[in-house]
Amino acid sequence: RHARAIAEIAHDLALWAEEDTTSAHWPRWTLREHATIDLEVSRGQIEDLAKRVREELSLGAGPVPHVVGMLESKGAVVIRVPDEDSDVGPFSIPFLDHPVVVLGPDNRGGDWGRMEAAHELGHIIMHGRHLWGVPAIEQQADLFAAEFLMPKATIKEELPATIDWPVFLAVKREWKVPLASLLTRARDLDCLSEREKLNAMKSVSARGWTRSDPYSSSPEDPNILLDVLDGLEHHLPHWLPADIPERLRRASIIGWERFVT
Repeated sequence: RHARAIAEIAHDLALWAEEDTTSAHWPRWTLREHATIDLEVSRGQIEDLAKRVREELSLGAGPVPHVVGMLESKGAVVIRVPDEDSDVGPFSIPFLDHPVVVLGPDNRGGDWGRMEAAHELGHIIMHGRHLWGVPAIEQQADLFAAEFLMPKATIKEELPATIDWPVFLAVKREWKVPLASLLTRARDLDCLSEREKLNAMKSVSARGWTRSDPYSSSPEDPNILLDVLDGLEHHLPHWLPADIPERLRRASIIGWERFVT
């Protein structure tokens, strides 16, 4: 409830920033909701949807350069769960004007944050306000994120047909995705068998890579919220209670420390 309250305040700040000429501009959400509410929707349909979203974003066939920056540029609000609340997993709130994406702590590396952001984008695009709290939709969002960050038409050509760690690690660094997600993608694209994937995951665990993903990219932090918070220093919205900044500072929202200090 605490994390959701923080997310809703961040949404209100985005609305205020959209209309207030003295603050940083916050664009309106421009991606269309496709409402895939059928729990029996096929893998192919979800992958086709992810392809269409990539085309709508003009991402080409290669890796997504900056997932968080892309979400912000399209009007989403992105914040991060503070470390002390690490038991709160990533989630999103599908506001129509400025959806809020809440990422987990950045202690797992930037590649996991990119996957989390793409997963929540899948929820917003496919499920919107129509379907939440069903295990099957998490699998749908995982499929969306996999195709969005690792499009089959491109990445399959780069994946080896056996466990070749130098190749897998090179592909991981290029596409900026978690190693576990890349191995799962290789299995789903029939580059690896289920047995090979399980053996690979055992090797990953033995090497300690489940705790610290190797060659992970730097965390992608939000920027627009920082600009808005800079503008708040001498221009506090009348609807924002004076004690809210201190509460948010304790919650470690990105950038609030700069405002209250």
